[in-house]
Amino acid sequence: MNWKQVKAYLKEHPQLVDSSFSMLDSCAQSLLDAVDFPDFETMIVGAKAKSDLPAAQWEPFDRVLEKDALKKRIKFVVMGGAGIRSTIHAKTNS
Repeated sequence: MNWKQVKAYLKEHPQLVDSSFSMLDSCAQSLLDAVDFPDFETMIVGAKAKSDLPAAQWEPFDRVLEKDALKKRIKFVVMGGAGIRSTIHAKTNS
């Protein structure tokens, strides 16, 4: 068995190298895919509700959420077939 074959075999069976790796990548990925992770906005809103930090501490997160919301509005307007004029109008009215 040459080095490439050994490497490929160990990649398929990582538990042979380290006992902490007890499942294949595909199994781990399927477990991660089954979990419904919250989106960024949901996590920030929940954290803000539980936190006693001042509003100034949350400004960077609020800016990210505002940019994300603007991107979604612009994408919706462009994909909705309204064209460039509506995209510019959406940017200037926000």
